[in-house]
Amino acid sequence: MKRIVIVCELIGIAAIAAAVSNVESKWVDGNLRFFDGTNSILDIKSSTDGVQFHQAVEFDGAVDFDSTLNLNGALTLGAAQVLTASAVSLTSPTVTFSAAGKNLVVLNSDANQTGIYPTGGTQYQVLSILSGAGSNTMRVDDGTSMTIGANITLTEGQGDVLTLLCTNAEGDEWTAFSAHDN
Repeated sequence: MKRIVIVCELIGIAAIAAAVSNVESKWVDGNLRFFDGTNSILDIKSSTDGVQFHQAVEFDGAVDFDSTLNLNGALTLGAAQVLTASAVSLTSPTVTFSAAGKNLVVLNSDANQTGIYPTGGTQYQVLSILSGAGSNTMRVDDGTSMTIGANITLTEGQGDVLTLLCTNAEGDEWTAFSAHDN
């Protein structure tokens, strides 16, 4: 239902654009195709496959995707990239946390811990771990699932950051991009 509403809104927007410019539309291969002169600029798929743009698209506001966004060209960000932080609290003796769907984890623990590591990653996922508030230490150990060069200790309250890259399809092996021990 949501896709139908979005497609109807896009058709309405495209119809307004066509009325105030030299944009024309016609049905091609079962899709509603919009042209700027002879150039195809936009297809609205006849099924639920979505919308396909044929030229550069600029957005001045927020754009939300509830599904995968596939880019076949360059992506230029005109503003800062802002990561959504996920708060994770470890309760001793637990030393693992899920990295699934996360880019930034603010990590806290109820006790000093050793052997901390993420699970459930996706190959080539980048994950930054920021130590949260408090005074406990959380040590990430170099070893089987973590190739980080040496053990790294994150101390709560100091803004320590460890950035990792998931290196396998199973999502359980990580290597360090950078580590900042403040």
